[in-house]
Amino acid sequence: MYSSVQEAWEACDRTDTLFILVCTVFCWPIIPAVGLGYSGYSTRRSGLASFIPAVLTVCVCSIQWFIVGYTLAYGEGAGVIGDFSYLFHKGVLAEPVGTIPAILFSEFQLVSFAIHDFLSEAAKG
Repeated sequence: MYSSVQEAWEACDRTDTLFILVCTVFCWPIIPAVGLGYSGYSTRRSGLASFIPAVLTVCVCSIQWFIVGYTLAYGEGAGVIGDFSYLFHKGVLAEPVGTIPAILFSEFQLVSFAIHDFLSEAAKG
């Protein structure tokens, strides 16, 4: 007897799922790499102070995306902002987005969100 989650995962294309998974894995190290690059512009004693915001950005963005970010971006609301139907990722595991699992789509969008957030933070100086 299949559950709804298993049926949704069976409907996903394995090639598309693998492609998005590989892209997500290759994009995660961009944030610490940029932080490491910015620490090279610092003195020896303040190099870690340039790298720590990269780690903090990943932590804060992950928590924020899990709680409300995904539902505000991709919820079924009217207009630009979505509703709270996916608050705390409720129901995301059982729904496909196109031909990939929604949880993998959410993870890929989290990586994009964290990269853009850190780059805008690092650009301030």
